[in-house]
Amino acid sequence: YLQKTNRGMEAKREAEWLVKHAANTPYKQAALVYLGQALDRELKQSIEVKPELVREALAVYGQLVAELGSTSDDLKRSGNARGAYKKLAELEFLAGNFPAADRIYKLLLETFPNHQDYIHGLAKTKMQLREFNAALPLWRKLNAGIQPGTDVWYESKIGLINCIMETDTEAAGKVLRQTIRLSPELPAKWRLIFEQLEQKFQK
Repeated sequence: YLQKTNRGMEAKREAEWLVKHAANTPYKQAALVYLGQALDRELKQSIEVKPELVREALAVYGQLVAELGSTSDDLKRSGNARGAYKKLAELEFLAGNFPAADRIYKLLLETFPNHQDYIHGLAKTKMQLREFNAALPLWRKLNAGIQPGTDVWYESKIGLINCIMETDTEAAGKVLRQTIRLSPELPAKWRLIFEQLEQKFQK
C-alpha cells in the first residue's frame, strides 16, 4: 500500500511539474487530465467536502477547460471538452459558486437541450439561486424524461413541489399527496423526505 501511495504521489508531482513547465505541448493536457482524475478520486473518498481539495480541483479543471475549449462548437466537437466543462460546473456548485455553475450549465444545455445531467445540474443550481420560476420547467422536463422510481425521479418531484410551493401552496400539496399515493413502494429515505415535506403543509 505504501509503495502504491508513494508511486501515486510521485506521479502527481510529475504531473504538476508538466503542467508548469510543458506549456503548449500535449503533455500539459495529459498531465491536467491525470491530476483532475486523481483529485476526483480524493473527493469521492472524502467523508466530508474538503474546501482545499475543491479549490485545487477547480484550478486544475479551469486550466483543462482553457486547453480543451468551452465554446458551443468546442463542446459539440469534443467529448473531453464536455466532460471537463461539466466537471467544472459540478465543482463550482460544490464550492458554492452558484452563478458560475449557472453560467456553465446554461451553455451546456443550450448546446445539448435534452441532456438529463445538464438539466439536473441547472435545476439544482437555480434552486440554490432561489430562481424558482426558472427551476420549475427544468424539474418538469427532467421528471417527464426519466424512469419513475429512480432517485433522480423522486428528487425532481421534490424540486417540483418546492418550486410550486413558492407561489401556490394548495397546488404543491396536491402534487405531494398524489406522489405519495401513487408510490406505494416509496423507498425509506424518500418516504422520510416526503413526510417531512408534508409536515410543512400542516403548519
